[in-house]
Amino acid sequence: MKAILFDMYGTLARIESPTSAYRNLYHSLTQGKISIRDFRQRVMTQSGPDIREWLEELGVDHCALRTWEMTILSELKSITLYEDVEESLTQLSGMFPLYLLSNVAAPFVSPFYQLGLDRWIKQAFFSCEMGLRKPAPAAFEHVLNTLELEPDDVLMVGDSFISDVKGAQVAGMKGLWLNRGGTLNDRGIQTLNQLVGLAESLQGSRGATA
Repeated sequence: MKAILFDMYGTLARIESPTSAYRNLYHSLTQGKISIRDFRQRVMTQSGPDIREWLEELGVDHCALRTWEMTILSELKSITLYEDVEESLTQLSGMFPLYLLSNVAAPFVSPFYQLGLDRWIKQAFFSCEMGLRKPAPAAFEHVLNTLELEPDDVLMVGDSFISDVKGAQVAGMKGLWLNRGGTLNDRGIQTLNQLVGLAESLQGSRGATA
């Protein structure tokens, strides 16, 4: 293993006061204009200005857009890092280069920098900037091609078993489920501190065979 690739929300950061802003906005639309699946895909793979223009084309009025923007601001203010992130990423970044791949709508990119995750994460890939979304293999392949890494070189760590773990595995990568709130009998790990221990073992094995 040569690198670790993290998800962001539910893995490194949490929204303390979620409001379901995008879901509520979807339900304000006239039924039948677009499926919720297509709506979510578009929101997660478009830049901020493009999304606002598209929403206006769908018929979202200015009052609803303003309410949506204020709700998003409220969510953004409530985003924090999990308690184990700073210590764990400090240790992990001394062992392996760290990267990030996250499915996010454009407004949720800025907390990555505001929370200081770029202190440890060498490069971040966001679905709204790539135009690609996990678990599509193309999203993982884009990261691998950009970083010039092979699938076997990278461990993907995230809280979504489907998007992060299964998605990575389909792309030929290793996937590790961060099951926060799970029990010791569940699959995966429950904290990033456990990942540090695993990484130390992997680093030791790598050194023994170098």
